[in-house]
Amino acid sequence: MGIDPVTIQIASLAFSAFSVMQQGDAQDEARRNQEAANAENRKIQQEQKAGQAAQAAAERRQQLREERIKRARLIQSGQNTGVTGSSGVAGATGNLATQLNSNIGFNIGQQAAAGRISNASQNAADFMSSANNSVVQANQWGQAAGLGMNIFSKAGGFNNIFSTGTQAPAPVVDANVTPVDLYSQYQP
Repeated sequence: MGIDPVTIQIASLAFSAFSVMQQGDAQDEARRNQEAANAENRKIQQEQKAGQAAQAAAERRQQLREERIKRARLIQSGQNTGVTGSSGVAGATGNLATQLNSNIGFNIGQQAAAGRISNASQNAADFMSSANNSVVQANQWGQAAGLGMNIFSKAGGFNNIFSTGTQAPAPVVDANVTPVDLYSQYQP
């Protein structure tokens, strides 16, 4: 003897509902893990920015050091030749200052560009993560809709949607029966 079809339907419905709940839990876990990964990526980004800032500061110090050495050599050379206050020495030291400021400005610009690129990369990763979460949710709702349509179809679909589950008896047609006027007997 087999299992009652109603029991099979109820069991399959319960299993489907349980599966959808488990799927939702797994998707929530995946979303939490993705958010944790994004947080770790932001930490990495902050560390990279800090490292870049430290490297840029070291480069600026090195450039300042080199500029001071060149300036001191220029001034010493001017004193050795007796042209300490000349326009040549003044122009050369002014050129050193201009070159130093240009180099430092370039380094600051490069550091800012690297920061913007890093921010844009993180934003792109965040948007991609959000898009992936949306796809997961869309798939979940699609599967739930498929489950609902499957159950609806198995229950008879549109053929049974407006029926009560029982059929009305067929009308009896007999040529020897004359219609009776039920209302005429109640008239005064």
